[in-house]
Amino acid sequence: MKLSARGLDVAAGLRRLIRGLDLVIAPGQSWGILGRNGTGKTTLLHTLAGLHPPAGGEIRLDDRRLAELSRRDIARGLGLMPQDTPDPFPATVLETALIGRHPHLSRWQWEGPADRQRAQAALAEMDLDGLESRLVSSLSGGERRRLAFATLRVQDPPLLLLDEPTNHLDFPHQHALLGRLEALRQQSRGVAMSLHDVNLASRYCTHVLLLHPDGETRQGPTHEVLDRHSLEWLYGIPFRELPNAGHHRVFIPEPDICLETVETAR
Repeated sequence: MKLSARGLDVAAGLRRLIRGLDLVIAPGQSWGILGRNGTGKTTLLHTLAGLHPPAGGEIRLDDRRLAELSRRDIARGLGLMPQDTPDPFPATVLETALIGRHPHLSRWQWEGPADRQRAQAALAEMDLDGLESRLVSSLSGGERRRLAFATLRVQDPPLLLLDEPTNHLDFPHQHALLGRLEALRQQSRGVAMSLHDVNLASRYCTHVLLLHPDGETRQGPTHEVLDRHSLEWLYGIPFRELPNAGHHRVFIPEPDICLETVETAR
């Protein structure tokens, strides 16, 4: 299953964030969405998930227009892990993970043993086994983030959209979560996630989409698009690529160097 956008305009209020975006998230691809704060990463993900109306253009899930699909059909095809997951009602960890099964159940159907087994397996995968009966409100920020990903795993969509999935996570859990996403990509799932760490994008993403503050975008395979010059264009500060960093390119910002001096020296 693929998710595609053609001529997509994304706006927040009267501000046009993204203009004329053509994008295809295909099976087996992992897209990293990079950009400064306020450039529309979250709004783009919500638009691709059908939760925010586009200001122009269209979005298709396979060959069907997203606007013509029911929420149940959309949820069976793609899942969104939002940046924040408020919990207005008391619920346990297991009850929350089981929400991921709702798109696959009929209106009055309750979760069965197989659904519970799936949820417990997803919790164990995210190092949350033993916490099934805990109230979500008692969890730490990192535990709550891992629960959100476990819930998405229980939903089991062919396409996964994630808004800052590594937020609140320590280094081991960051790489554990991204490693799970890499395994899903290798199983021909499609992935798109917003990130603030360009080196995580360099390591784990096959493609990147760069969102500039003026609404312009750049996209393509990570090894072609992600370099020092594109990062300086994106963030407005100098970057340096570390030599001999291994299989993945590694970049560090150098904000103490004046970018105009760097541009003049080129």
